[in-house]
Amino acid sequence: MNEVTIWLALGAGVVSFLSPCVFPLVPAYLAQLTGTAVSQNEIKADQRLILLRSLGFILGFTIIFMLLGASSTFYWSIVQPV
Repeated sequence: MNEVTIWLALGAGVVSFLSPCVFPLVPAYLAQLTGTAVSQNEIKADQRLILLRSLGFILGFTIIFMLLGASSTFYWSIVQPV
C-alpha cells in the first residue's frame, strides 16, 4: 500500500475539486479565465484568449506547487539527512 498510482492521484484530485469548500469557487475561476461579456443575451468570448488564460493559470499553479515541493524537499534534506 506504499505505492500511489496516477489513477489514485487523479481520483483524489477530482474528489477534492468537487468538495463543498472548492466547488462554489468554480464559477469565479471560469469568469476570470474567460473574461466574457454578455450583450443582448449572448455571451461574447474570444476562444484564443480563453486558451491563453487557461494555459497561464495552469502554468502558474504548476510552477508554484513545484517550487513549494522542491523547497520543502531541499529543506528536509538539510534538516534531516538520510
